[in-house]
Amino acid sequence: MSTDKRTFIQTLGSFKKTFWVGSFMELMERWAWYGVFTLFALYLVGSTDDGGLGFDHIQKGNIMSDITGLLYLLPIFTGVIADKIGYKLSLVIAYVILIVGYYMMGTVDTYWSMYFVFLFVAIGAAMFKPVASAIITKSTDKSNGTLGFGIFYMMVNIGGFIGPASSSYLRSTYGWKLIFIQAAVVIGINLLILIFFFKEPYREKVEKESIGDAIVNSLKKIWEAVKDVRLTVLLILMVGFWTMFNQLFYTLPNFIEDWVDSSALSTSISNFWPGLGNLLSENGQIKPEWFTNIDALMIVFLQIFVSYFVTKMRHV
Repeated sequence: MSTDKRTFIQTLGSFKKTFWVGSFMELMERWAWYGVFTLFALYLVGSTDDGGLGFDHIQKGNIMSDITGLLYLLPIFTGVIADKIGYKLSLVIAYVILIVGYYMMGTVDTYWSMYFVFLFVAIGAAMFKPVASAIITKSTDKSNGTLGFGIFYMMVNIGGFIGPASSSYLRSTYGWKLIFIQAAVVIGINLLILIFFFKEPYREKVEKESIGDAIVNSLKKIWEAVKDVRLTVLLILMVGFWTMFNQLFYTLPNFIEDWVDSSALSTSISNFWPGLGNLLSENGQIKPEWFTNIDALMIVFLQIFVSYFVTKMRHV
């Protein structure tokens, strides 16, 4: 059957087991990450009387921007390392780092200790990121790749919704520290899935090339790639998009908490559905993380259908 004539269900059935295992591990890793990161700005500047760290906004900005920037730079190097040592071992290392790092984030309370513990977490996340994408790439083909990455991105946002939702409940009911324990536990589950269900996909091996040489060659390939004007324009557009998007986590939660009066919305929801109003609200206001979580929820509902229709379109 021509791949263009595949039905949606037939395309779904074409994915390998490795694809679904990789996608589920991505969901769990994003659950842990966004379960912490979506509320992180609130935690860093929150009053110590309420369990927060009481940092100022400059300290918060330094921690979140510096470390997140490094997180997205490091895969240039960690991806090369993963190709050399194998995906499974790379994920084991990543998960161990993340389990320890997330737990430690809930135990430190000074600026520099949080800075370096969060950096430790970023190293673990940077070990995970290129491997997760590579697993999806190697378990899809031209006939189902677009839908495959759409499903993968949907999984990202299922985790990105569940994480903040559960953390919102945990911090209101049991206090801030439990959201970090939750993240460590979720990554622990991922480690078990990796050990018992993940099978290493095929990858090309260059045995004679050292890790140092591989990193240098990778940087050369990146330099060659950005010489393509169209790609460079696309990257500039992506930088602009991600700069705006990341304000969902860096600044918007604090702005909502300090400046937005959502009492009318909280009252309306509580009158319509008291249980939901109680979940979403605190001190008569909608909790900031629920506003930012709308983005993930909409992607969960719409991403897979958008990706399926995009498979019928000409790629630019």
